[in-house]
Amino acid sequence: MSSELLISDSKPRPEGLRKLCEGETVILPRDIIPSKCAYFLKQNIVFISYIFIHIIITIILNRLALSAHGNTLIVILAALLITISLFLLLLLPYLNCSRYKLRCLDDDCKFKLLAEVITHKPNVDLSTWDRIAYDMNQFVYDRRICADRSFFYDGSSCYQVFKKLVATPYLVNSNMNSIDADLEMRSNAATNINDSGNSSLHIELGTYIFKALAVFRNSVDKYWEDKYPEMGVTV
Repeated sequence: MSSELLISDSKPRPEGLRKLCEGETVILPRDIIPSKCAYFLKQNIVFISYIFIHIIITIILNRLALSAHGNTLIVILAALLITISLFLLLLLPYLNCSRYKLRCLDDDCKFKLLAEVITHKPNVDLSTWDRIAYDMNQFVYDRRICADRSFFYDGSSCYQVFKKLVATPYLVNSNMNSIDADLEMRSNAATNINDSGNSSLHIELGTYIFKALAVFRNSVDKYWEDKYPEMGVTV
């Protein structure tokens, strides 16, 4: 997919990051490639091509192994390639999960994602994440983490990565005061960070995770209150 398809104006801004102009339409990979399967294939074309070639070589070696019963080396190589092929095939679903995408992001990208959440105040309505996904695609592209502006397929995929990023702060006791909760969250981020797939996460980043999570929770509460005012309570 050409980069120009994903934004209306591809000319770089002085600050290095494009900002949406008033009235500019948010265009995501979802709008260019309606099929998630086709999007996945495009994003991982090199890896999938490697698997395809690997499987062909495996088939050839297995045929040689069947016709050369006395050649132990060929039999061993064939068995090894079968094992590797199975591993590579099992690895494919991981490339499509939010944990893998989160691991692809450096700390600057994580800060940017949290800043976008704090700024735009999204909720569980996935359309509120489209603008964030758009901005993040540009930022990730500028950081040379992705070859084009298609890192996030849509707002939903961006939301899933955010949830994975803030998984540790969800363990914070909501009954704590803000200072104690912040200290507890910092401790969790330092000691349990491997559980959420962020081995390089800094303590400073943990503070903004907590702030973004608080903004998100407030936005979600308001969303449900507006949608079901008759409930009279915060969900």
